[in-house]
Amino acid sequence: MAFRSRYFIDRETQLNLVFSFLVMVLIIAVITFSNFTYFAIFFKEFVLSEPEAAGLNSIIDSAIATFKGRLLLLFVIDILILFVMGILISHRIAGPIYKFGRRISKYLTGDMTEKITLRRTDLLFELADSLNSYFDFLRSKLQRLKDLTAELPESDKKHELQKELECFKLK
Repeated sequence: MAFRSRYFIDRETQLNLVFSFLVMVLIIAVITFSNFTYFAIFFKEFVLSEPEAAGLNSIIDSAIATFKGRLLLLFVIDILILFVMGILISHRIAGPIYKFGRRISKYLTGDMTEKITLRRTDLLFELADSLNSYFDFLRSKLQRLKDLTAELPESDKKHELQKELECFKLK
C-alpha cells in the first residue's frame, strides 16, 4: 500500500466527521454497558433462597471481575478500530468535497482546463462525473462563442466580447 505524499482533504472537516462518528459510537457503547450493568443488578436482586442467592452472587461477581478487564481492552480496541474506520470513511467523503471546492474555485477564476478527478472508491464519484459532463458542455459552449466572436465584423463590441471570453482557459 503506497502512502500519499499529498492529501486532498481538509483536515478539520475530516476530524469533525471522525469525532462525530466516535461520539455516536461512544454513546451506543455507554448505553450497551448500562444495559449489561442493569442486567447484572437485576439478577443480583432476583428473589432466590439464601443459598441460591449466595451462589448466584458469587458467580455474577466472579464473571464481572473476570470480564471487566477484557471488556475495557475490547472497548479500547473497538475505539481504535472505529477511529481508523472513521478516518477512512471520512477520507472518502471529505476528500471529494475538498476537491470539488478547489476545482470550482479554479473554474471561477476562468481556468477550465482540468476535470474533477476522483478515485472510483470515493463516495461522490458519480457527482464528479456529472459535474465534469456539465463543465464539458459549458466549455464547448464557451469555445463556440469564441469561434463565433472571431467571425464577427470588427467593432468595439467584438473586442469587448473577445476580452470577456479571453479570461476563460478552455484547453
